[in-house]
Amino acid sequence: MRTWPSVPVLALGLVVLAASGSGAGGFGVGSIQGPYGFSFAGAFVDGTRAAAVGSFSADGHGNLLNGVRTLSVGYSTGATVIHQTFSCMYSVDPAGTGTATCQFVPGHTETLALVIITRFS
Repeated sequence: MRTWPSVPVLALGLVVLAASGSGAGGFGVGSIQGPYGFSFAGAFVDGTRAAAVGSFSADGHGNLLNGVRTLSVGYSTGATVIHQTFSCMYSVDPAGTGTATCQFVPGHTETLALVIITRFS
């Protein structure tokens, strides 16, 4: 069984298309509601390449629920593929940027950056 050393956060950003807005005053946690998908390709701090795809549902109250992520570490035929479930708490500032603090592995928290790029009416 291969174990992964604890390394700083896997750099991952979420870009979301907001399903509903918080009015003319700007964005907020209510701007992110409903189902979303994401993908990522990059590397850990130690240079190990990684890619991920997944989905989650946002409740509009600062929680990402029912998250699933498939993480591939190594990018080769010998890559390790990890299937994970997760939940997060998120915040959004009026400009539409924010963070999500997620628990992908018990005892290991990742903080992700997010940005809302558009708002649907």
